[in-house]
Amino acid sequence: MGEMASMTRLLQTTALSKRFGGLEA
Repeated sequence: MGEMASMTRLLQTTALSKRFGGLEA
């Protein structure tokens, strides 16, 4: 379960980074 949560968190963080990154850029 820990691994699943980590992967989900990673994906969410990446998606947010892409969104905010594109906005800032």
